[in-house]
Amino acid sequence: MTDFRYRGFISYSWADAAWGNWLHNALETYRTPKALVGTDGAYGPVAARLNPLFKDREEEAAGASINAAVEAALASSEFLIVVCSPRSAQSRWVNHEIAWFKTHRDPTRIIALIVDGEPGSAEAECFPAALTHKVLADLSISDELEDNPLAADARDSGDGKRRAKLKLAAAMLGVGLDQLARRDERRRTIQTRIVVGASLSLTAVMSGLTWFAIEARNEAQIQRGQAEGLVEFMIDDLRTNLQPKVQIEVLGSIADRATAFYAVQGKYAMDDEALARRSRVLKLLADIEADRGRSSQSLELLRQSIAASGELLKRDPDNPDRILEQAFALQGLGNVSFQRGRLQIAEDMMQQAVDLTTHLVTDVGQNDEWMAEHGTALGNLGVVQLQKNQVAQARVNFDKAIAIKRKTIRMDDRTHVGWMDFAITLAWAAQAAERLGKFADAKQLRSEEQRVYGRMLDDDDGDQVAASAMTVSKIKAAEALLLQNNVGAALAVARDASAQAEKSLAADPGNFVMVEDAAGAALTLALAELQSKNAEASEDAANRAMRLAEKLVADEPSVINWNGNLLGNARLTSYAARARALTGAACQSALEPVAAEARRLEKLRTAYPDDRKLALATSRSQLMRGDAGALAGDMAAAKASWGAAAATLASLYGAIDKIVDPAGRLLVDQLRLRSEQPRTPLARGVVCA
Repeated sequence: MTDFRYRGFISYSWADAAWGNWLHNALETYRTPKALVGTDGAYGPVAARLNPLFKDREEEAAGASINAAVEAALASSEFLIVVCSPRSAQSRWVNHEIAWFKTHRDPTRIIALIVDGEPGSAEAECFPAALTHKVLADLSISDELEDNPLAADARDSGDGKRRAKLKLAAAMLGVGLDQLARRDERRRTIQTRIVVGASLSLTAVMSGLTWFAIEARNEAQIQRGQAEGLVEFMIDDLRTNLQPKVQIEVLGSIADRATAFYAVQGKYAMDDEALARRSRVLKLLADIEADRGRSSQSLELLRQSIAASGELLKRDPDNPDRILEQAFALQGLGNVSFQRGRLQIAEDMMQQAVDLTTHLVTDVGQNDEWMAEHGTALGNLGVVQLQKNQVAQARVNFDKAIAIKRKTIRMDDRTHVGWMDFAITLAWAAQAAERLGKFADAKQLRSEEQRVYGRMLDDDDGDQVAASAMTVSKIKAAEALLLQNNVGAALAVARDASAQAEKSLAADPGNFVMVEDAAGAALTLALAELQSKNAEASEDAANRAMRLAEKLVADEPSVINWNGNLLGNARLTSYAARARALTGAACQSALEPVAAEARRLEKLRTAYPDDRKLALATSRSQLMRGDAGALAGDMAAAKASWGAAAATLASLYGAIDKIVDPAGRLLVDQLRLRSEQPRTPLARGVVCA
């Protein structure tokens, strides 16, 4: 039998991430009943476990797509498990993964898990078309129907979660479902009795420990150590072995009691072993709280875990391993906080990581690994600061990170990981320079960034990650030229970027990164054409960007850059380009859809108030809504909308007369023109022909 790196590849839409997480945990932690292990199955001796599984949205970096790495994972997977729902049915990503597996691997090893919708339903089809139709050699999906794949149904109206998991396990192990179910039920009954009894015993031990910790310190230290070991064993081991329903009930009770226990015993002295155990257990408890949907409690436990590991670092402050462990942990917590919009906490975590790695490379010693981690910490701090509009501080940290990475990068790195990390830091620094209005600096940084991508492509002309990064860099360069009013140069760069993006998309139409690149390039081209007064060409490019953005958002509406900045600006540019070619009532009519788009963006901003790109798109929509009101002769409504646009900018930058960011400055100048001469911009061809 062929050896595979992964037992299965889980394919799902981002909108079904909770189901993907459940399935990954359910199958990876499943243990085959001992009586079946080693017996003859359809695929050879029955295995004891079903791990490891590849879950692409987590195995690959956020925003990664179906590139060579993911296709390599598909090729290295024995089975493809598809989480089926109306979202995945519409997902180009999921359809591409199925199509690739069908044409490159054994289609009989594709298994479906229904979690929502109905097979064959016109309104709620759950099966992706690639699953039910013949796939051609070029990965396109034909109209020829094929038999539906083996499917388990996790819905309450179907098999339910437990039996659906057993169906999948039986299919992957190559055994009969009834045979597996009987053995599993027998084991589950015995296991549940043991677990419930053990959890009650643990509760009693921990309740008693609170008293002992106060009344008999020496005895309590012994008892605490025993209880902590039992807590760690039970949480770690039982999370692996328990059925999900039993797990959340039993471990939830243990987590509540253990959290209270640690709140009491944490004030007593602990040796290194006990403290290290405390840090590990608190991390396990944080994971349980996350599984229970209690994110605030999870975040607090993560902080306590870091505090425990931080205490260990205090005891051995020059231990490089302790320093790096704490720096990694702080950046991890900082990233979670950043994603949740808690920017101050994120900045604090990143700053602590910078301080730690500074101590490491200044006082302890230097090697390339330690220096590179220090550079990464500086870069991460800069990213958070840039999001907080602390642009000058961000630029300083990016420059420091670049200097470090330039020294530590290995130019013989055949995986390109170090090169890409260096180039991304250059890109962030260029963004900071552009927002400070230092376009010459930004141009130099972009040029060096693109030389790195060029080196990567010279080394491997099939490196799609580098090709995509090159396209994005050109898009950003064109945007910067537009902000400098260098329209001719911007138009040339934008056309080049758009042509390159469309070529990449044609070669890999199911790749979401390529779709996003093509949409972004088309939008930038539309803006350049509009500024060049090529209204028809601008509308064509904007409509192209809008169609691509709508496809992205249909699959993943939670990606705010797609739903806000990309789709919002594509629609606004399309409306503006159409209006620019018209006069009078026709122009007014072309701007009517702006009001609805402004309301949509304003609603999005309530959920993401700190997102700079969304704020700029919202302000632009409010400005255009004011223009539509002025065209209709309703100057009161027009001034109200222009005032709302100014308020949106002020909420992002503070006093609008002090905005340095050229993108924000451009909107401020347009608002000032309308404030001083409200009808002038409408009569000068700014809005209508």
